[in-house]
Amino acid sequence: CNRGSLKNKAQCEHTQKVEQRAIEIGHCFLLGDRYTKAFNAIEGSSDIAVDKKPLVMGCYGIGVTRLMAATVEILTPKDSD
Repeated sequence: CNRGSLKNKAQCEHTQKVEQRAIEIGHCFLLGDRYTKAFNAIEGSSDIAVDKKPLVMGCYGIGVTRLMAATVEILTPKDSD
Protein backbone atom coordinates (compact mmCIF):
# COMPACT_ATOMS: atom_id res chain seq x y z
CA CYS A 1 0.00 0.00 0.00
CA ASN A 2 1.73 3.16 -1.20
CA ARG A 3 0.70 6.07 1.02
CA GLY A 4 1.40 8.62 -1.67
CA SER A 5 -1.18 7.12 -4.00
CA LEU A 6 -3.99 6.65 -1.48
CA LYS A 7 -7.33 8.12 -2.40
CA ASN A 8 -8.86 7.12 0.93
CA LYS A 9 -7.98 5.04 3.99
CA ALA A 10 -10.06 2.05 2.83
CA GLN A 11 -7.57 1.32 0.04
CA CYS A 12 -4.96 0.28 2.60
CA GLU A 13 -7.18 -1.84 4.87
CA HIS A 14 -6.33 -5.12 3.11
CA THR A 15 -2.57 -4.82 3.65
CA GLN A 16 -0.67 -6.43 6.50
CA LYS A 17 0.56 -3.93 9.05
CA VAL A 18 3.90 -4.40 10.79
CA GLU A 19 5.01 -2.49 13.86
CA GLN A 20 8.72 -1.72 14.04
CA ARG A 21 10.91 0.28 16.39
CA ALA A 22 12.73 3.26 14.95
CA ILE A 23 15.01 6.04 16.06
CA GLU A 24 14.41 9.53 14.72
CA ILE A 25 17.66 11.31 13.96
CA GLY A 26 16.48 13.83 11.37
CA HIS A 27 14.85 17.14 12.07
CA CYS A 28 12.89 19.80 10.20
CA PHE A 29 12.40 23.38 11.29
CA LEU A 30 10.08 26.01 9.90
CA LEU A 31 12.00 29.27 10.14
CA GLY A 32 9.16 31.37 8.78
CA ASP A 33 10.09 34.77 7.38
CA ARG A 34 12.61 35.79 10.05
CA TYR A 35 15.64 35.66 7.73
CA THR A 36 13.90 36.43 4.45
CA LYS A 37 12.51 39.71 5.83
CA ALA A 38 16.02 40.74 6.88
CA PHE A 39 17.30 40.21 3.32
CA ASN A 40 14.15 41.55 1.67
CA ALA A 41 13.61 38.22 -0.10
CA ILE A 42 10.07 38.50 -1.39
CA GLU A 43 7.71 36.66 -3.68
CA GLY A 44 5.35 38.36 -6.05
CA SER A 45 4.79 38.63 -9.76
CA SER A 46 4.41 42.39 -10.05
CA ASP A 47 5.59 45.67 -8.61
CA ILE A 48 2.32 46.15 -6.74
CA ALA A 49 3.04 46.28 -3.00
CA VAL A 50 -0.02 44.16 -2.18
CA ASP A 51 1.37 41.15 -4.08
CA LYS A 52 4.75 41.15 -2.35
CA LYS A 53 5.19 38.77 0.58
CA PRO A 54 8.34 37.59 2.36
CA LEU A 55 9.42 34.07 1.41
CA VAL A 56 8.84 31.38 4.02
CA MET A 57 11.97 29.43 4.87
CA GLY A 58 12.61 26.01 6.38
CA CYS A 59 15.56 23.71 6.96
CA TYR A 60 16.21 20.05 7.56
CA GLY A 61 19.12 17.86 8.50
CA ILE A 62 20.53 15.20 10.77
CA GLY A 63 20.90 16.18 14.41
CA VAL A 64 24.43 15.39 15.57
CA THR A 65 23.40 14.83 19.20
CA ARG A 66 20.47 12.66 18.10
CA LEU A 67 22.82 10.64 15.91
CA MET A 68 25.24 10.12 18.81
CA ALA A 69 22.42 9.06 21.17
CA ALA A 70 21.05 6.64 18.56
CA THR A 71 24.52 5.16 18.03
CA VAL A 72 24.97 4.58 21.76
CA GLU A 73 21.50 3.03 22.02
CA ILE A 74 22.12 0.66 19.12
CA LEU A 75 25.64 -0.35 20.16
CA THR A 76 24.92 -0.82 23.89
CA PRO A 77 24.48 -4.52 24.75
CA LYS A 78 20.95 -5.33 25.92
CA ASP A 79 22.18 -7.12 29.06
CA SER A 80 24.07 -4.07 30.42
CA ASP A 81 21.19 -2.96 32.70
